[in-house]
Amino acid sequence: MKKKNELSNKRNDELEIQLIQYKRIIKKDENNSVSQHEDFKQLENYENVLKSKYDNFESEYNEIISSNNYKEFKTNRKLKADKKLLMMWLVFIYLIF
Repeated sequence: MKKKNELSNKRNDELEIQLIQYKRIIKKDENNSVSQHEDFKQLENYENVLKSKYDNFESEYNEIISSNNYKEFKTNRKLKADKKLLMMWLVFIYLIF
């Protein structure tokens, strides 16, 4: 009988220890979920800041490409490319004759 009681006590102690361990795990998980929730909120806030900061990107882009400076820059680039091509052809013709 004594052995049976000892075994029973051992089992009860083990159960108590296990329950305490499970409580600790649950508490740790609860803290992690709160921390993860805060991280998620922080990411959402950052996303909202980025959206508001770059929300008007398309309108600014359209404004830039419709400006005279951009058109002038694009025309100058094309003229430089045409000038380079013309010079290559002139050198080629000169070398042939």
